[in-house]
Amino acid sequence: MLSGPDHSLPRCGTLHTRAGVDGISYAPWLTRPDCRGTAMAARFSTVIPVLRMFDIRKAREFYLDFLGFKVEFEHRFEPDLPLYLGLSLGTVRLHLSEHHGDSAPGAKVMIETVGLAEYQAGLLAKHYGYARPGLERQPWGATTMTVTDPFHNWLVFTESDAMT
Repeated sequence: MLSGPDHSLPRCGTLHTRAGVDGISYAPWLTRPDCRGTAMAARFSTVIPVLRMFDIRKAREFYLDFLGFKVEFEHRFEPDLPLYLGLSLGTVRLHLSEHHGDSAPGAKVMIETVGLAEYQAGLLAKHYGYARPGLERQPWGATTMTVTDPFHNWLVFTESDAMT
């Protein structure tokens, strides 16, 4: 049974919703452990996109050497199986996966940025052979820089006018 002290679900009902005393449905497994029907407060912190990659060498060249990401972790179930890679750039987190079912090429990720013009100048100074990203003014009051990775995923770095 998925409840009790060894699991996060309290032992206060079956896994279906019931009408509460005020006619509002609630899910017993989303109640406090005291089972009085008080809903747990959901908390959300970070979204980590998973992007598809096909070539580890190209991924490292693009994400590490060009964009400046750092490797947080690498994982393979076995040495000859696909790589799952965790990257970071400041507080931004991305995961890259060679696993065919994890993601599809062509994703777009928006990355809120402060100091976008300086970052763009640093990228151009690297003379990367496959990208020369430009800055683009947007009608919603932001400047963006779009960079397409070798696997056709779009990274859109964006800086709000309020941040400059």
